[in-house]
Amino acid sequence: MIKYLMINFLLFNFIFAEITIKIYNNGHALVQEQRSNNFSSIGNQTLKITNFPISVISSSINIISKDITPISKQYFYKPVSIKNLLDSNIGNEIDLVVYGENGNIVFSTIGKLISNNISPVFEIDKKIVIDPPYKYQFKNIPPDILDHPYVIYSIENFKNKTKYNLSYLVKNINWNAEFDVFINEMDKAKIKGWYYIKNDNKIVYKNSEISLVSGTINFEQKGSRAYNNQRLAAKIASPSFSSKNTEEYTIYNIPEKIDLNSNSEIGYNFISNDEVTYKRIYFIEHSLFRSRSIENNIDIPVNIRYDLIADDISDIQLPKATYNLFEKENDDIIFIGSSKFDIVGEKDKIKLNTGKTNEVLCTFIIKEVKIDKKKIILNASFKNRKNKEVSIEWIQNTPDLRINEENWQIIDSDLFFTNIDYNSNLFEFKIPAKSTKTVSLTISSGK
Repeated sequence: MIKYLMINFLLFNFIFAEITIKIYNNGHALVQEQRSNNFSSIGNQTLKITNFPISVISSSINIISKDITPISKQYFYKPVSIKNLLDSNIGNEIDLVVYGENGNIVFSTIGKLISNNISPVFEIDKKIVIDPPYKYQFKNIPPDILDHPYVIYSIENFKNKTKYNLSYLVKNINWNAEFDVFINEMDKAKIKGWYYIKNDNKIVYKNSEISLVSGTINFEQKGSRAYNNQRLAAKIASPSFSSKNTEEYTIYNIPEKIDLNSNSEIGYNFISNDEVTYKRIYFIEHSLFRSRSIENNIDIPVNIRYDLIADDISDIQLPKATYNLFEKENDDIIFIGSSKFDIVGEKDKIKLNTGKTNEVLCTFIIKEVKIDKKKIILNASFKNRKNKEVSIEWIQNTPDLRINEENWQIIDSDLFFTNIDYNSNLFEFKIPAKSTKTVSLTISSGK
């Protein structure tokens, strides 16, 4: 089981939040609000709750209160539109107008709206007219038409002045984490960690207590809406925090109450560390499956990877994040790659791949021989063109037993290796500056 961590920030004056939001890193959030309502009497009442975001999951709306017992609820979403305004005015008289080219009214009349099923049907001057060529003027917007969804509860209240806790799940609120890693030639890195919170709803959550939940949580995805708004994120530095271990999930609590503005993204700096040790690894993975019986004398570029230990960055568990890697020399920085990495903690290794290099090359020469058993001789040559020693990781794959129906194994090598799995072996070694290292292997099928 993955170990999780709850992070509680230090708050010197705790105040019960009117709005608390738990944001999950898959586009959902659990919103909890403390609300109150004054009733003129006690008993059976109706309670109208407004100002939900459009992306609210209606079935998740709940109220909990010692002052109120909910009996039933109805969910409505009737935004301001011509159809909804007409539907709310069936049986009423409506001003019908014609505008001239300059925008002034050049003709007006009154019609009684009879129906609005397919096309609006009016009674005008005691005649039935279907979809007349007029614009509509409404005296007001009915109270049941709102740009945001609302719920009407049938409840029983036990007090005139009541308090209740409202909770609901909403889509299109998301968070992610990013680490900016600045490396230098001294094998030390500067790291800044950021939380980014995105609210793609048209609702503003003022003065909210925010928690960021990290982990795999399943949500129903049907009917979800996609938002692709691009915006520049604001960045804010957060104060230090304490930590506490749990075995259930990870929660990162923003230390102060914040505003989640509509269609916005905001970033919080939660980690800054100027002394993180890293290790630059040159690695390559080679397979015999496709290259048996083929002599190959072509230089192959080796991949570069930067390894960091999670504990060196922070003593907290790090969330799933994108790591942006930069080379830094004085005030000059160069972006060299980006990698995604899952939740890490303790002694977990963060491996950031940045691509290939022509400064470290390798060559594989493969020959197949038959004596008493079928064998393959593999000669590998690693060339270091750099002015400093490099560390090499080489994974050598033997032919897959499931495909070849032969059990290939390394039976002889002039370099130490460790077995990773049934057909993969790891070689780790160093090459001095401006030098070449050669390795010879014998691989047998056992037949």
